[in-house]
Amino acid sequence: MWALYENGRIVERLYGNFYFLALYLFAGITGSAISVLAHPAVNSAGASGAIFGVLGALLAFTVIMHQAMPLAVKKAQRNSTLAFVGYALISGFSTPGIDNAAHLAGGFLAGLLLARPLDPEQRKSGGVRRMAAVALVGLAGVIVSTPFAIGWTDAKTYLLHAAVAAQKGDLDGAIADATRAVESDPKLVDAYLLLGDVKAKKGDLEGAITDSSRILDLDAKSWSAYDLRAGAKSKRQDFEGAIADFLRGIEIKPDEPRIHNNLAWLLATAEQPAFRNGRRALEAALRACELTQWKNAPYLDTLAAAYARTGDFARAVEWQQKATADAKLKESSGATERLDLYKSGKAWPPD
Repeated sequence: MWALYENGRIVERLYGNFYFLALYLFAGITGSAISVLAHPAVNSAGASGAIFGVLGALLAFTVIMHQAMPLAVKKAQRNSTLAFVGYALISGFSTPGIDNAAHLAGGFLAGLLLARPLDPEQRKSGGVRRMAAVALVGLAGVIVSTPFAIGWTDAKTYLLHAAVAAQKGDLDGAIADATRAVESDPKLVDAYLLLGDVKAKKGDLEGAITDSSRILDLDAKSWSAYDLRAGAKSKRQDFEGAIADFLRGIEIKPDEPRIHNNLAWLLATAEQPAFRNGRRALEAALRACELTQWKNAPYLDTLAAAYARTGDFARAVEWQQKATADAKLKESSGATERLDLYKSGKAWPPD
């Protein structure tokens, strides 16, 4: 609001009360329209698009028009406006919840475009007709761009709905929306990831493997796809294939703790004893814990399982106690039972 107060007074004097109001409202409406087109599934509110329109008009006035304005004044006003706009845009890109589409594509550009026809010198030759023509052109631009914007956002909108449904536990709804997302955009990797993850949770392991393989067809360096496929293969007891996928994922992203942890868990707890390897499990578990500063309780649980698999039950008990200090993990299936096994000198599952 400070930006509106400081710059709005200047723009109002430059363009006049009525035309300042017209510019402010048009920039606000345009910014809101662009925001809806760019993020149709997100509710947003605020006057920032209109404020950016005021800044756009001020910048246009000092840079494009009125060459008789003192150079020092023009330079100071231009630099302060650009500095504020630049800071706001950087903040928008780095802070969740700020809509740069409304700021830049809607408000700021609307102010730049309207500045010329609303300039007092220009109004003398066109008046209301010029203003109406500009408004119609702007409105036509929004209408023409709508199909393109919707085509770009449909898949992501469905993906957002799918993510919300999955978070609420509505797995069928998540699958339905994620399927619509990939139908709208067959190359949307994130939709396949969500789809495969939800299918795995529902027990559709073949579906999860198929979706993760589709991702790898699109992006051969997707560590997430290898991790997803390895998890599904592990549940199918294809441990050899799962280990190969985990290792490939680690090659692609060696500093990703999740995939190190998942590999460690498999090597420490595989149902088929032939695929258990305590030493390798411990190496992977230690790496996962190092990458998360020893603060991730499920990873500490894996570390304890790896120590137990090597026969070091004292450390297995130590780390399992630290892991179960997390209330959520303690309530999860098996965490306390594993601690009791380690105390009795047994790994989980027993050999």
